Amino acid sequence: MRKMLSLFVVFLAACGTERGDSARTGSTEAEAWTLSLEPTLSIGVLEGDDAYQLHVATSSRRLSDGRIAVVNGGTSEVRFFSAEGEYIGAFGGEGSGPGEFRQATHLHLAEDDRLRVWDQRLLRYSFHRTDGTHLSVEGLQFDTSVEPYPADVWYYRRHLIDSPVSATSRAPIAAAVAKLPAFDSTRAVRYVWVTEQGRLWTSEEELPADTPVEISVWSLEGEPVATVTVPAQFELHDIGPDYLLGRWFDDLDVNYVREYSIDKPAGSARGPGLSELRALEDASVEYVVGEVPAETSVALASLFKNMASKQEINYSTAMSYTADLGQLEMEIPTGIRVDFIEATPRGWTGVVTDTATGAHCVLSYGNNTPMGWQGGRLICPGAAKKDGAAKKGGAKPGAKPGGGKS
Repeated sequence: MRKMLSLFVVFLAACGTERGDSARTGSTEAEAWTLSLEPTLSIGVLEGDDAYQLHVATSSRRLSDGRIAVVNGGTSEVRFFSAEGEYIGAFGGEGSGPGEFRQATHLHLAEDDRLRVWDQRLLRYSFHRTDGTHLSVEGLQFDTSVEPYPADVWYYRRHLIDSPVSATSRAPIAAAVAKLPAFDSTRAVRYVWVTEQGRLWTSEEELPADTPVEISVWSLEGEPVATVTVPAQFELHDIGPDYLLGRWFDDLDVNYVREYSIDKPAGSARGPGLSELRALEDASVEYVVGEVPAETSVALASLFKNMASKQEINYSTAMSYTADLGQLEMEIPTGIRVDFIEATPRGWTGVVTDTATGAHCVLSYGNNTPMGWQGGRLICPGAAKKDGAAKKGGAKPGAKPGGGKS
């Protein structure tokens, strides 16, 4: 069953995303959703009570009782606020012990209404009750020959996907992504958020952006559902059925957690949810069709090894990483595509793809490494299982990124 499902996903991807054909059927038209002109809730201050001063507020979530939980990375803690934005308390703190964090970045609701907090530095989940009581920790097993992207954020055919379902249940999401229409070929990736309502929210702009960004909403069948425009300087955290919650920056880069209500047309259908996807236990994604030739793996890994060296040379003079291959003075072989998901003073994340086979490698250096990716470790789906060439050509697991600045 898994093999048939995987082949089906790969077929859809080849027909839809790579060739640029839309696999959508029917004549469904997207609804127009609008956000409230002003936030319905705003948490954060420039000056005042320390509890309301947010720094590196990387994730926030509305809990089932209406409270708001906010990851405040600057103090390595999770703060609780009432539905009206009043500070209630916090848990966590700097450290590596149970209930402590070195770099908390993502917050989700797990089964039984538990809180699941991801620590990017320790590469582990920390589970808590909704009152903050620590329950357990769970470290991920990193075996790229089994699953290259074991946490929530994964790369699939020029899509950077954030989904709250396990790696064993992703195949229907990959199939839905494959049905989306083609996007601007000059873009590095399309960003995809999988919501608890069973929808795909997509953007070709990375958030936050300097200007308002139009988001497209799709069903898991690839049909358009809606469009909605999010404000400038707004980063999505929690997409609810009738609200958006996320981080907003002012002109001084002060962090605020804001909530906006979503206005939908009367009779707008609710999504099917994710319960059926979560029940799947043998629906993981096949990232590459067939075996990747050893020489292809070696070529991709060698290119990245050279790129990493050139990036550090560039950083030593420019004090920033770059997405300009000319500035790196790199010659890219014919048939290889290079994309930079990010290149800033804080770090860089790149993808190299063999256009003939679809084989690819990803590498991230610095302080903005995507959730669950190991900084400095090369990930080459489909290659490590056969010959390990990708691992040999990249940085060693756990290697510290060079040059990235906070």
